[in-house]
Amino acid sequence: MTATSAPASTATAPAAPTPQLDPARVAHALPLTLVLGSTSRARRALLASLIPPTHKDRIRIEFTAPPDSLDERAVAADHRAAHRAHDLTLAVAHAKADALLDSASLAQTGTAILLTADQVTVCAGKVREKPESEQEARGYLAAYSAGEPATTVTAVVATHLPTKKRVAGIDVATQHWRGPFLASVVEEVIAKGDVMHCCGGFMIDEPLLMSYLGQRDGDGDSIMGMPLALTKSLIEQLLDFD
Repeated sequence: MTATSAPASTATAPAAPTPQLDPARVAHALPLTLVLGSTSRARRALLASLIPPTHKDRIRIEFTAPPDSLDERAVAADHRAAHRAHDLTLAVAHAKADALLDSASLAQTGTAILLTADQVTVCAGKVREKPESEQEARGYLAAYSAGEPATTVTAVVATHLPTKKRVAGIDVATQHWRGPFLASVVEEVIAKGDVMHCCGGFMIDEPLLMSYLGQRDGDGDSIMGMPLALTKSLIEQLLDFD
């Protein structure tokens, strides 16, 4: 990675309005509980943004983590080895839902929907998950610095807890880069540690990387792990059958 000056930031298009649940489609299901099967702070904040201001006292969000007994690395090992990102993320998101339904004490009264998700990054045709070492993180960032785009593939599974009806979908977004990155920036990003917990070893809301963000194909919330338009659609599909 060449130690050159960071690129000047460029103007970006105005952000699209944040999707929100349609009050008319959720009215018959209130009070509604959304159970997020994740410990991700970013996913928690994004899910909360789906709730219309008029319904914040009628739609509750709960959080629960998949049990430790779930070995995500053992799920769909063939898809992982073959770098089949769509099949892999969908299999893991379903496995998280299955594990939570088998082991967790989830709300069964009223209308409750369990949401599970999984994400990987694809770069140069290879699936990237969370970096397992600082050296691996440097390799990931070196590819972005050299101009390789990072494509996130995110699967979301929504399960209607009273009936166990399930719907699922996948969203894809691509982040392009304006490298090369300063070597000192790479080391500081890794030292902070946050990217070590992110698939692909990067975050679009990491201040040190923001000046290197190029064109984005798709939505930022999708890259952050909770594609809101897809999640909204899945929730409303289940409520239409409720």
